[in-house]
Amino acid sequence: MKRNRRAGVEDLWTKTVRDEHGNQQTVPSARHGIGMRWRARYVDDRGQEHSKAFPARPMRRSGWTARLRRSCRGRTSHRGTPS
Repeated sequence: MKRNRRAGVEDLWTKTVRDEHGNQQTVPSARHGIGMRWRARYVDDRGQEHSKAFPARPMRRSGWTARLRRSCRGRTSHRGTPS
């Protein structure tokens, strides 16, 4: 199965649910307060997913997703073999 390229940042301490009226609400997840809060993820050109968790939101705003992508690319050549 081929996965489409994408990237994003997730808050692992909250989740979005719908109430009985169909309205969306953000509520604490089962992981709330445990471990790292944020996760940056992306799927590369080969359909392989890469991710990294981090504790603070300011890192999210400083281009962490782009840094994660660059660091993962640096570990493999353009053909996907270890460099």
